[in-house]
Amino acid sequence: MSKRETLLEINNLRAFAEKTGEPRSQLVNSVNFRIDKGEIVALVGESGCGKSVTALSILGLNAASIEYESESEIRFHDENLLQLSDRKLRKLRGNDISMIFQDPMFSLNPLKKIGKQMTEALLQHKAADVRTARQDAEKMIERVGITDPKRQLDNYPYQLSGGMRQRVMIAMALLCKPELLIADEPTTALDVTIQAQILEIMKDLQQELDVSILLITHDLGVVAEMADRVVVMYSGQVVEEADVYALFEQPLHPYTNGLLTSVPTLEGESDERISAIRGTVPSPQELPKGCNFYDRCTRRTDRCKKEEPLLTNHGGRNVACWHPVVEGVKDDERTAIRN
Repeated sequence: MSKRETLLEINNLRAFAEKTGEPRSQLVNSVNFRIDKGEIVALVGESGCGKSVTALSILGLNAASIEYESESEIRFHDENLLQLSDRKLRKLRGNDISMIFQDPMFSLNPLKKIGKQMTEALLQHKAADVRTARQDAEKMIERVGITDPKRQLDNYPYQLSGGMRQRVMIAMALLCKPELLIADEPTTALDVTIQAQILEIMKDLQQELDVSILLITHDLGVVAEMADRVVVMYSGQVVEEADVYALFEQPLHPYTNGLLTSVPTLEGESDERISAIRGTVPSPQELPKGCNFYDRCTRRTDRCKKEEPLLTNHGGRNVACWHPVVEGVKDDERTAIRN
């Protein structure tokens, strides 16, 4: 299989919360990963690990409250999005890059009908007339499984169920045929049946439109169903990146291993207890000198307390750990990804 072309690349992303005093609150630290054309990349980790900060930074939606280090880059078609003007970012949003937010009830305007909200995006980015925009909106919401699309376009968001609102959000996000779709917890608060339907719709449309997806989630079942590659974040840092099959088969970082072993399964004895990761995530204002996972790790040593592990290449996958779950890795065989 030929190598895919890189669509978006995040290099050394370091972000701090503005106006927090001293010490500064570091939200993400030296985040590096890429998204290739036609690929689904899952960004996973506990709440507060920096997933949403990273995603919102791509579209510049948190620029007013975030301070970025000068070396930080988010390159889309080789253009650094962190350096774009507000005018250029507005042209990009919803057209080349779209986003599905966690709660459609807060994302949709409660005072505007669904049809009005959908046609606005087309009129702004595609210069279509109102009639054509309305027809395109009807086709797209029918494509995401909403019956009687003409009538539904004349409804307000509160008149739709949670599952239907999420389908509308997917339709709106894909209406202008973007190259990249950012999906932030797209199935949160939906029951299992509706969740499965939403994921199936997203995957079908992703293949049909050849759109890349950055999937932000803490649900490892969704990751297994959807993703090609997985980026694991902890305390503002990428700690592991791998092909989805390799990661589920053999996680290298103790944190990733803890996430996977904490998921209940149908296998094993009925009295088998679910494993849990002890402790809590460190405060952004009080990060340790060495590994951020030190206090919670069962494989820690003195070196972990003193030296921060770098994201390094290990057999074609990346991990930031001095003592990965698979033993036998010599330090001089580990190639640093960043300085």
